[in-house]
Amino acid sequence: MGSWFSNIQIKYNKEIDTLNAEHIASLLARKRGMEKTDQAHADIEIAVYIPENSGWATVASDLMDGDGAALLACAGELSAILKTETIAISCMDSDYLFLNLIDAEKGTDAWAACGRYPDGKAPRRSNFAPWQPYTADWGAFRKAMKGKYVFAEQCLHEIEPLLSLPAEQSMGEKTDGPHAAHFYFRYLQQEMPDQPPSFFCRLKPLYYHSGGQPNIVSFINQGEASRGVGVCLTGPCIHENQVDVTSLLLQVHDQKGEWAQIPMDFQMTEFSDGVSRLYGECRDIRIPPAVPGKLPWKKLMDMEFQRGITVRFTLVPREGQGEEKLREIHVILIPLRNFPGQCGVVMKHRENRDD
Repeated sequence: MGSWFSNIQIKYNKEIDTLNAEHIASLLARKRGMEKTDQAHADIEIAVYIPENSGWATVASDLMDGDGAALLACAGELSAILKTETIAISCMDSDYLFLNLIDAEKGTDAWAACGRYPDGKAPRRSNFAPWQPYTADWGAFRKAMKGKYVFAEQCLHEIEPLLSLPAEQSMGEKTDGPHAAHFYFRYLQQEMPDQPPSFFCRLKPLYYHSGGQPNIVSFINQGEASRGVGVCLTGPCIHENQVDVTSLLLQVHDQKGEWAQIPMDFQMTEFSDGVSRLYGECRDIRIPPAVPGKLPWKKLMDMEFQRGITVRFTLVPREGQGEEKLREIHVILIPLRNFPGQCGVVMKHRENRDD
């Protein structure tokens, strides 16, 4: 347990040196529509590391961190463009380690793994034969990959002399030296075309608690940045006066990434359709822009979490209301500068869930 890393090793040749590290990073960035930036808070960072006493250069990035498909795709692209071997390396929770060697010019696509895949079926089975021309001792390489280890990444120490690849480097560790070179490049993903703010809720179905426990519903903006939201609580639970709403607030991340909670004043308000609903507004709250859609899934989830707006509320059943009778409540988040961009979710009481 505990170790999880992903990186790409590029076999050093005359085309790869400290002068074109940015070119290596740009090969991945341009294809994905990213633009270089000097901003500290970028969408993607790509690191290129060229150590001393190694025949390999390392590329690591949240572009492919935790995303096996993206890691393999990037390794294939770099091999084809730079005309050299690349090895995609990933270790999952110290349980499963895989190496995928790509030599695009020779049509090599070799896979080797050790350990137990942590969840379900492993993506591929080891095919050791294609590794033979690339190892100093093919038999020793096979034996090492089939070994039993407490931590799967220990295998990298066994194969270090067989690939002439330092184990620390293949684990993404950066050892300093007079000839080591570290490069970091930041990129912004191209934003969506201007669209009015519009909310979306990824998690469904949802259930609520009564008795004063907090309930949370998170919404994501799919349009441009804006300001001001309204929160509406409605549905049979509200219309039939089954509960009292004891608190209502918004929860967001501030500029430092810390949670901030904004209490809201709310009251029963009659809408244009003649129906009264609990409603409150926060006109100053910032609505972050949509997360670029072409990001890797892990990065996309992280950024949506950072940019989301969460409605947090507590409910207490009114006297005489049994929890088994509590009905649905609807939670609606409304961008004040684009009412049609509102998003509503239906929440059932946890005692009445279907599963």
